[in-house]
Amino acid sequence: MVETVGESKVGQIECIVCGEFYWYPGTPHHETHSVGLPQDYYQYKEYVGEQFGLSENHELLTDDTVINPNKWFDVRDDYPEVEIGLKIR
Repeated sequence: MVETVGESKVGQIECIVCGEFYWYPGTPHHETHSVGLPQDYYQYKEYVGEQFGLSENHELLTDDTVINPNKWFDVRDDYPEVEIGLKIR
């Protein structure tokens, strides 16, 4: 996974582990979680899937949508059962 640096066009996306908002909460952020919680991007995607009952090959988990505020903004209305917050600019 390539880490994206910088601000998004829409705002920040919520990390569902800690509830904080980030531009792109990738592995450097996840490494700040307590032991036993996701420590990298791949573990985070698995965690998101478990929390919202998504299969590992669900389209939201096959790319960086769950950490990319721009992508999540574009598709969030299609997945009302997935509660990932956005702080819109």
